[in-house]
Amino acid sequence: QPPKLSRRGKVDLFLIVTGALGSWLYLRDSDWDRDAWHEKEKLLDTALMVMQEGDGATKSRPEASHDELPIPLRKYLDTVMTSDDSSKTIQEERVQVVSVDQTGMFFASQQWYPFHSNLLTKTASLHQDDLPGFVWEAAVTIMSMPNRVLETYINGQGSITTKAWGKVPLIQVEEEEPYILFWLAMVPLIPSTFAPPNSERLESSNNTSQQPLITWNSVHDLSTCSGSMVDRTTNERFEMKLQFDPTTHLMQSIKVTSPCLPYPWQVQYSNYQV
Repeated sequence: QPPKLSRRGKVDLFLIVTGALGSWLYLRDSDWDRDAWHEKEKLLDTALMVMQEGDGATKSRPEASHDELPIPLRKYLDTVMTSDDSSKTIQEERVQVVSVDQTGMFFASQQWYPFHSNLLTKTASLHQDDLPGFVWEAAVTIMSMPNRVLETYINGQGSITTKAWGKVPLIQVEEEEPYILFWLAMVPLIPSTFAPPNSERLESSNNTSQQPLITWNSVHDLSTCSGSMVDRTTNERFEMKLQFDPTTHLMQSIKVTSPCLPYPWQVQYSNYQV
């Protein structure tokens, strides 16, 4: 007869299997922070590469004037990009990378869930190979289950990784919207994205080899302006309309339409100050 495990043997086997599984899950959890930092390093490397090259594309091309931007956008930049050093211009105050901690509520499955996160995001220069990007690492509690989420957009490639308790991989659901729109929603954290040379009037952008990320139309009023943004990876063009508060000059909303979107996309901003 084949050997049979005694009751004590079964208990020992259970403890061994449970211990091995626990060790495996612990190692996976330890890898989460390492993997998240690895993605952040990749994003930082793309920004450092352009900085080390001295942004040659910008230097070889006459820079558009801040005064040529639409009036409401110009007032917005004057408000949010103030400097203690009055000798510096807005162009000299350009920020390439921002890291920010966030807390709030996350909407999923028709409910709001609390989260906290760290966002690392970068803008793009005139280099056609330099793309905007972000790494969003979040902890979200959904239906009493702690989840870790890592959403990235680096070198034009987006991905999402979700793990329950930061250990057990869950079914991955891809974004329905282009990743660049998540990045666009966070652009007020780097308002220099809307300043030259990344952003210019359409009439100023006549050099096809060094196109800015965003171009603006000439027609505008005191609280709105419109333009377009190009995804340099897919060449998709997104038509944008920005709304500003006429009193504070702060941004209130960004509305986007594009043939690649099944419906208009919009992000709104409120209850904030510089």
